[in-house]
Amino acid sequence: MTYLLARDFGAAGNKAALFCPDGTLAASVIATYPTYYPHDGWLERDPNDWWDAVATSTQELIRRSSIDNYGGTSVGITV
Repeated sequence: MTYLLARDFGAAGNKAALFCPDGTLAASVIATYPTYYPHDGWLERDPNDWWDAVATSTQELIRRSSIDNYGGTSVGITV
């Protein structure tokens, strides 16, 4: 089965959703990441935190949607 994965990288974190081919929501999750304020008026984010959020949210989407056991096949993620 094919799924559609949608992501939104916002100020609070990576919002991710997994949809079935008919448009039904299979699962959604938000993986947050920190914001750093090194100086007054400055705002920074670490790209490694974004990548961690992608990995975490993808794994959680698969867990929540139970697609890892769909049709007797396995879905694996390597980070």
